[in-house]
Amino acid sequence: MRDAAMFTHDAAATSVVDTGMSDAGVSQTAWIECTCQQIRVGGRRPASGVQSVRGQGVAAWLTETAQLEAASIDAFAELRDELRAHHAPRSLIQETHRAEADEVGHARWVGRLALRVGALPRRPNVVRGEPRSLVAIAQHNASEGCVREAYGALVALHQAHNASSPEVREGFLRIARDEARHALLSLELDDWMRTRVSANQVRQRDETRALAMLEVAENVGREDVATRTVLGLPDEERGRDLVRFVA
Repeated sequence: MRDAAMFTHDAAATSVVDTGMSDAGVSQTAWIECTCQQIRVGGRRPASGVQSVRGQGVAAWLTETAQLEAASIDAFAELRDELRAHHAPRSLIQETHRAEADEVGHARWVGRLALRVGALPRRPNVVRGEPRSLVAIAQHNASEGCVREAYGALVALHQAHNASSPEVREGFLRIARDEARHALLSLELDDWMRTRVSANQVRQRDETRALAMLEVAENVGREDVATRTVLGLPDEERGRDLVRFVA
């Protein structure tokens, strides 16, 4: 495996397209493609879910994370349109639009890193369904926003302090700041939607959030030692500490 020097400037990074991904100039690698269940931080997933590349190692982590970041662009676009349909406050809609733009930058940057290690991230094909009810949006926001994005902000901050590469540390510091703002947006959305659903539906939302917390806790620290070192990822013990902080 290449060491942290693989993240120094590389001309190959200039071939990245607007989504942060490219089809050219990389070697062929065999991966298993399946529905993403293992927790890898990559922003809010769309309602329809996302297919992503799986595997171990730095290249696999960057590939999947780039694709998850790209999928989150669609997730925020979907959410923005649904909030408009439900006459949400203008401030929430504007913050959702800002988050969508943030995720474009995240996908580009992580995609560049993936290209440098010979990986080939592709933007996932996200199929948007019918606009969701406020109850469905609230449950999805509870898991994807109040849990995953909050945890993702903490992991990115951990990477900003612990990655072996200065470039990775700097990049994930920017992502940590954005994801922290997205997590705050999720909490504001949660507060607004709680006033518009029944008490029973609020309890269902709370159960969804609790299940998401368990899912994250059960999947932290799964990467190999070398990958954690290069990318600054938390081990299992530290990862569960971060989950408890989200709680």
